Amino acid sequence: MRACFSPQLRSAECSPPAAGGTPGIAQALRHLGSAAARFGESEDGPYLLDALTTAAEGARCSTESPAKGLGRLRVAGATDALVHAWESTIHSYAREALLEGLRGCTPEPVAEGFTEEALDDCEPRVQEAARALRPPRNLTARDSV
Repeated sequence: MRACFSPQLRSAECSPPAAGGTPGIAQALRHLGSAAARFGESEDGPYLLDALTTAAEGARCSTESPAKGLGRLRVAGATDALVHAWESTIHSYAREALLEGLRGCTPEPVAEGFTEEALDDCEPRVQEAARALRPPRNLTARDSV
């Protein structure tokens, strides 16, 4: 098994135990993933990208922490996974975190397109995040509503 966390978080391994392994390990790894998203370093990017990809294929609510972490760490290689998660999610609360990730990881013109789309999202928190992320020079009448 390879260690997947920066030195501060190296007390866990990436792979969950085999069937019959330690109870609660999956939950513990989720908590460590949240820690990596908030406090991790650049070498935690591959772990967060894997966590996002896995979550986007199943429990979409779990995309939030890795998306925010990828954006905070500005992991350029995460763009495709973040775009896929954005386009395929039906979980409205996750889109706020995905937008944050996209803004941190994608080139400005691409990120601006997702910010524009988020202004029309059904979730008010996503709309608010989009308004906060837009540069002041691009404000329109729609933003003051």
